[in-house]
Order: sequence, then C-alpha cells, then structure tokens
Amino acid sequence: MRYPVIASLFALTSCLANSDLSAYSRGEPDPPDDGGGGTLDPVGSAGASGGGVPGEDLPGAGSAQAGAAGASAGGASSDGPMTPEGSASASAGGAASGGAGGAGSPLPEPEPAGVASLLPPDGASGVASDARIVITFEESMDVGSVEAAFRSEQLSADQLTFTWSTDARVLTLTPAAPLSQASGTDPERVVAQRYAYAFVAGARTASGASVAPFEASFTTQREITTTLAPVPDNSLTGNFRSDGLYGSFTCAETGNQICIGDGSVAANAFYRALLSFDLGVIPAAAQTLSRARLQLAVVAVAGQPFATLGAIELEHVEFAAIGVGAFDVAPLAALGVLATAAAAGENLGSDVLDAVQDDLLDDGLSQFRLRFQVGTDSDDTPDFVTLARNAPRLSVTYLVP
Repeated sequence: MRYPVIASLFALTSCLANSDLSAYSRGEPDPPDDGGGGTLDPVGSAGASGGGVPGEDLPGAGSAQAGAAGASAGGASSDGPMTPEGSASASAGGAASGGAGGAGSPLPEPEPAGVASLLPPDGASGVASDARIVITFEESMDVGSVEAAFRSEQLSADQLTFTWSTDARVLTLTPAAPLSQASGTDPERVVAQRYAYAFVAGARTASGASVAPFEASFTTQREITTTLAPVPDNSLTGNFRSDGLYGSFTCAETGNQICIGDGSVAANAFYRALLSFDLGVIPAAAQTLSRARLQLAVVAVAGQPFATLGAIELEHVEFAAIGVGAFDVAPLAALGVLATAAAAGENLGSDVLDAVQDDLLDDGLSQFRLRFQVGTDSDDTPDFVTLARNAPRLSVTYLVP
C-alpha cells in the first residue's frame, strides 16, 4: 500500500511549490540563498542548474521574462505537473520572444535625392540657340552613375560635353552645335522646337542614395522673317537735291524713281536718296533681332557715276521729313560701301542689323541715306543711278519665344 503515500508526497510538493511562487508574485522577500546549486528565479534569466548569476542584467532580459511567462502559461497548470509538451512550449516561447527583442532592425533606405534647380527651367520657352543646360543637385553626386542615366532623343550624350563643378553638385551640359530654331514668316504657324531630356533610375549620390528619376523640357526661340516695304510717303521715302529741290522728272516728288548722283541741270546739282521703314510690324514679344538686310533694285545707270563719283555709301540717319535737314544731317553711323559698280536690273544689298536693332529700341522707324562719295564731277553730264521707289526692301529676322 505504498501508492497512497507516494501520491500524498507528490501533492504536498506541488502545494509547497505553488506556495513559493505565490509568495514571489506578492513581492515577498527572496528566500535566503543556501549556497546550493541555484534556485528557480521567475524573473531572472538563469536556470535551475546553478549557472545563473543573481542580480546580473543580461541583454534581452525582457524577452526572457516573456519566455518564462510563456513557460508558465504553456507548461504548467493549477491541476497537474509540467509535461514534456509544456517544456517544449516554454522553450519555443522564450526563444521566439527573445530573438525578436534582441535582433536590430535594418537601416532604412535613404530618401531619394532631388534636383535643386534647372537652367533653363522645366517648361521654359524662348531659349537661345547657344544655351547650355545647367542642373544643380541637392548634394554631391556619383558622376558616373548620373551621366549613365541621362537620356534624350534630341540631344544624345555624344552630342554633349558633361562638365561638373568641383563639389560634384552642378552638372553643365554643353551642346556641340547650336540648338535648332523653328523658322518661318508667320509667327502664328511656326511651332517652336522642343527639347526634352531625362535622368532614369540608376543615378546615385556620392553617399550612395538613389536619385529620383526626373525629366524636363524647354523650347527654343522661333526665327520669324518679315520683309518690309518702304513707308509709301514721299516725305519719308524719296530723294533730295543739293540745290534745295526735291528733284525733277522721274526723280520729282511725284515720280516713281529714287535718284543718286549728279545731273546736268542747276550747276550739276546732285541727289541723295532717303529711305524710311516702319518697324511697327515687329511684335513687342520679339526678344532680339538676328538678321536685317537692306535690298535695292537698280532701274537704270546714266553716264559713268562709279568712275567719276566713286562708290555709293550707306548711312544710318534720322530725320523728320525729306528736305535740306535730311540731306545734310550728320549720320548716326556710317554703314560702309553699298556698291562700287552696278547695272540696270541688278540688286544691291547690305547688312544693317545694328542700325535696325537700335531703331527698334528707339522710335520704331529705321531710316537710311545713300550717296556717292563725290557729290558732282561738274562736267554738266548726268552721272547717276536710279532705283524703283517702291522696290527697296528691308528684310528683318527676329526671335520670339
């Protein structure tokens, strides 16, 4: 009849154990250490095998407590002994919880770096043909990866020179040739040339952070060419003679020609031609002029004007009306020789960009005077060149966004 005794001893042991655990849970003092092989510490991380160090904090102690709690929940009950299954549950619970608490989380990927500024700005219009693209990044870049990420249909990498600032923050793209400009005669129908470029994924900063892909575009200036006829007012376009008269015959104020040179009347009085062009058709949006050319059609040549009077010179002038003042006024600028020879039906021409540009900024009226280097040879023989009054043309090319 030893079985009842064994059962009683087991029950007594369980009661004592439960009583001790209850005391610990109430915060009662630890039982004195008898120097033995160690006691079960419900809070510490040492086991009952004597390997623990009382009072020492270990990494992951909180997780160990959680593991111990798991052991109490999974391995023991108020009615019976701890089972092998319960022990396994305690080990699994403690290990899982401790592992999660002790391992460090991976560092987050740095935020993608961005672009601080673009020149020309994204969406800009009216960009000059000699412009360079300047990209300023927020931080120093890995040069090779940025250049490899560049894409453009209009400007391939082999058409550009990549230049970096010393701190690798500013990238300048210099085209090998001028940027294209759309051209035509009607600004309403000329569509501006668009340039687009992008940096695809793969570009990185010097510290290794990724650069957010981005794209930008701009349009270049449009070249618009307009051809101006002279102002159809005989007080602004015509000729005047050295004897104080407008002229005679086909060179009269009511005539259809403009004369340059001397005649056989009035003691070899000589002519100077005066031309006026209204620049008002050029829109205010015009950013600058790129070309301006004066063109003249020769109707007839009388005598030997180039042999006796020299070359025809072109002058930039300003006058209110054709008369003595316009005939004698000091030129704003001498524009050089227009012709040293000419024949009927020939076209004469000269570049007058600077003069027209100045006039565009001033009063919007561009005026010129034509004269031979020598007024008269005094031989009582006509030596002159005539131009068609309505034939002079001023061809102006201007730039608009």
